[in-house]
Amino acid sequence: MQFEGTHIGLFDIGGPDSGRLKVSVDGGEPFLVDRFTLHNDHNRNQYIFLPELPNGKHTVRFEVDTEKTDKAAVFEACGNERSREHVRQHPDWYDQTVIQLGKLLLVQPPL
Repeated sequence: MQFEGTHIGLFDIGGPDSGRLKVSVDGGEPFLVDRFTLHNDHNRNQYIFLPELPNGKHTVRFEVDTEKTDKAAVFEACGNERSREHVRQHPDWYDQTVIQLGKLLLVQPPL
């Protein structure tokens, strides 16, 4: 995807099934953006912006990563026992790598 500006971001729905994205900007080395967070024991609106870029035209590639986040470990790291129990009760919900994209967010400075 091509865009013009300084930032690109995602507005998406995060939940138990959220996965990771491989992102490359302007042909650079891909990096991972994990859309599963410590708040994703239920579906919720969330957003993220990629690091700032010089103002201008850019090309961004998003690809769903097939590797899975250790979601129980995310909850364990923050001490959220209730959410860890939710993983044990609904393992199929968490054993996915889904990206539920709502909108792409762009920042373009004023002319």
